[in-house]
Amino acid sequence: MGQRNFTPQIRAMAKVSDQYSGLPDGVDRFEILKYLKIAGSEFGFKARHLSFLAYLIGFTSEIDWSAETYHPPIVWQSVSNTAQDFGTSERQINRWERELHNLGALTWRDSGNHKRYGIRTEDGHIKFGYGVDLSPLAELFRRIKIRAEQVLRERNIWKEAKRELSGQKRRVRAKMCVAELSIDELTKLEPITGSTSLTTI
Repeated sequence: MGQRNFTPQIRAMAKVSDQYSGLPDGVDRFEILKYLKIAGSEFGFKARHLSFLAYLIGFTSEIDWSAETYHPPIVWQSVSNTAQDFGTSERQINRWERELHNLGALTWRDSGNHKRYGIRTEDGHIKFGYGVDLSPLAELFRRIKIRAEQVLRERNIWKEAKRELSGQKRRVRAKMCVAELSIDELTKLEPITGSTSLTTI
């Protein structure tokens, strides 16, 4: 991989990485995927992106996503090993990374020779790391969560309306059955024929 072009997108992502302060308190890093499954398609995410993100997030630690961290979450797994894990080519892995970068989900923290490596301190913090930088996900999480919660509310409203409509249909069918039964009973009554004679005593 040659020198990376510093596009406006990369420069913007670098600023996000520099200002990274973790996820909101109490938010698990995999919760990002939960909301992406609900509303991610509206932001351009596909199933392959979610699968790849789940893989990358798995290399991080909870502490990387907390306010206590002093380094953004970096994944320094090599592209070749990642390709082997997915049973695909390095070119495909690079393509997925670019797609996720364009969606605002990741950027890169490159070493001078673009080798991916890193080390953690004894207490689990990243001391330094070069590779895929997932810090943009924390910023994206806030927007995805808002939209996902809207989608869930809309779904609940739709489900409630559907239940109400089903209930109304059942009530209408019940009334029709009662009406049909009444008509059927009336048709079974024998007609009154002849005249009634009165006997005078």
